[in-house]
Amino acid sequence: SIELLDMNIDYYLAFGDSDIPHFWDVFTQKGYRHCCAFKWDGFNWLLVDPLGQCLDITVLNYTSEDDVPSIFKDAGWTIIRYKQTINKKFIFRGVMTCVTVCKQLLGIKACWVVTPKQLYNYIQRSNT
Repeated sequence: SIELLDMNIDYYLAFGDSDIPHFWDVFTQKGYRHCCAFKWDGFNWLLVDPLGQCLDITVLNYTSEDDVPSIFKDAGWTIIRYKQTINKKFIFRGVMTCVTVCKQLLGIKACWVVTPKQLYNYIQRSNT
């Protein structure tokens, strides 16, 4: 088994609108229709983007000197920082969505959080 060196990793979550309209947009709020996560791993900026058709994990073309959260903000995303927590208990996720993937990535168990805006609000409350 691989042992994680740092169990508390800071992630940034980006919230914004999708380029593609979906039927579930009626349940989401403008500006909070999609979410993805990114982090600096000590070597690279990594993006985890749960798309409807795939889970895209990308090494971003930035260095430790680049302010990637500001780059996302300048592109119109709402950014919030969250410290990942690893729990040894299994967390059932249900249907795979951008929210459930980000919750899994961050170790968030809140089953009532189902939309990007609810996830943003949950993290906002947790960070205070």
